[in-house]
Amino acid sequence: MISFASGRAFAQGIELVGWVLIARHLATSEFGQLMVAFLACRYLGIVGDWGGAVRGPRDVAAASSAVSSLLSMRVRASLGLGLAYAVACVLFGHWPLACLGLVVVGRGIARDWVALGRERGIRASLPGVMQGVGVLAVGLVRVPFVGYYAAGVGCAYFGACLLSMALNRLAPTTTAAKARSGFPWLIMLGVADQVSASGDVFLLAALTSTAVAGVYSAVYRIPNAWISVIGMLASASIPLSLRQLKGGPATARMVWNRLAIGAAAGSVLLLLTPLLTRSVVTLFGSAYASGAGPLGILLIATAAITVSVPLQPLLVAQARDRYLAAVTAAGMVVNVATNLALIPFYGAMGAATATLASQVLVSVLVIAAAVPRRRRLRAGAAC
Repeated sequence: MISFASGRAFAQGIELVGWVLIARHLATSEFGQLMVAFLACRYLGIVGDWGGAVRGPRDVAAASSAVSSLLSMRVRASLGLGLAYAVACVLFGHWPLACLGLVVVGRGIARDWVALGRERGIRASLPGVMQGVGVLAVGLVRVPFVGYYAAGVGCAYFGACLLSMALNRLAPTTTAAKARSGFPWLIMLGVADQVSASGDVFLLAALTSTAVAGVYSAVYRIPNAWISVIGMLASASIPLSLRQLKGGPATARMVWNRLAIGAAAGSVLLLLTPLLTRSVVTLFGSAYASGAGPLGILLIATAAITVSVPLQPLLVAQARDRYLAAVTAAGMVVNVATNLALIPFYGAMGAATATLASQVLVSVLVIAAAVPRRRRLRAGAAC
């Protein structure tokens, strides 16, 4: 776990630096266009992943027969969605962004979750390091053409995917029916979570301007790097959660220990918030100064969801996919509705506030589901 955490933190750190450099090289409106396209590819990549990032470590740890059949489905879905994205870019005149279709493929068919299920932390983190180095290398070169950065980021994600596949070899089978059951809930979970995290960028671009969306998406890379590391650590703890539960409910001590870990991590982020908000101009340049206020709210929102992240592996280990999907979907609905209500009047500050509202809701609902009920505690005491 420590080796994986170190590798993922390093990978996210260098990728964040790469995105900072890209933001400094482009006008805010150009960076906004790049980020809108990039986030769209992340959505498609989540669908192409077919729930593997969430359920994959659990199935690998449990030696489920659904793992091998999942691979072939992910390949077909990801290649199809990536190609559809690229064709759409060409048809609608956005051909410089077409190479981001590689992000769809890379996100959809990467197999880091196989290494997580096998509890091989270093192997699981290496593709992320390669991806971060690739984005950093792209950002080190100043080119006045957004297509260069789109192609570079696409290649970085696809290269990391190839390394992930090479490190986690599994033979695909034709028994896809075994893996289909339950996966729509995980796809819903992934898409709803991504919409809650970044759908405001699309709404800002539509309701205000791509320049505002560019500033917002640039500063959002900071909390996004944090939650990416925390989320991957949660995925890595799924095999441990399976062993701890052994088919039974979570104990109160287990839940409160994990809740304490989440609260401690969230508190660290809150302590860093003043420093991070003051660093916006230093990192991104004066054109992004207006992002300091929204960043402060986004960091508070990220701290709120961090509290509940260590509890999510317990729900995944108990196969409570439907509940997690429903909770995340509720957060998405609140997020979109609040964005539509606030963005026309408050712009980026309204979008950040909508994210705070949805993240608090999701965190509360996850905690409520994970904490053992009194009747379960009495049953455990009777045994």
